[in-house]
Amino acid sequence: MELIAEAVELTRNATCPGDYDQAWELVTKATEDPVAASGLGFSLLSSADGVERKVGCDLLGSLAQIDESLREPVLFAVLGLLASETDHAVHASIARALGCTGDERAVPELLRLAGHPDGDVREYVAWSLPMSPDPGDAVIEVLIRLSADPEDEVRNWATFALGAQCDADGAAIREALWARVGDAYGEVREEAIAGLARRGDRRVVPSAAWRPYHRRALSPILGQWN
Repeated sequence: MELIAEAVELTRNATCPGDYDQAWELVTKATEDPVAASGLGFSLLSSADGVERKVGCDLLGSLAQIDESLREPVLFAVLGLLASETDHAVHASIARALGCTGDERAVPELLRLAGHPDGDVREYVAWSLPMSPDPGDAVIEVLIRLSADPEDEVRNWATFALGAQCDADGAAIREALWARVGDAYGEVREEAIAGLARRGDRRVVPSAAWRPYHRRALSPILGQWN
């Protein structure tokens, strides 16, 4: 499939984020022919070329998002690849593809990948979790740890997951969110404030009051507390 061949070369020769964006556009367009794309995606996982394996994971993950019947085959194929994969860039695409399946059976491997030395891998772990609104203590603990990660986007996705996607509440979650209210990265601050407001934590009121964005977004809740 020519689109994927182009995506592979763009990824291989990428020098800036825009190159990766173009590659993603090609991968997305390739999913319009799901039969051909899925066959190619599965075959790329066995390539000796790490870039091809990476794009294969990206393609299969994108297909799993739009075709429920592919989620289990993608899950097993990607888990099989993970068992022997050593390329960090492929690990990141594996983490994303596992998240795209939405399958709880991916969680143990995602939890293991949460300690990966590569920030892109940790980011996709945070992006992928939780698989359900009530994910259990192990997932909560990992998300709390990732919410304090040195990488901005890891903290961002983990804080969003804790604040908006988990129904769980408790002192540990609230303290993790509160720790991010003063984060240097604006999106992390917004997610932390929204997550605390969702839980009715009054400490968030002063933090939201002087930010117009939060004041508008949280006005129904703030009104209850005034």
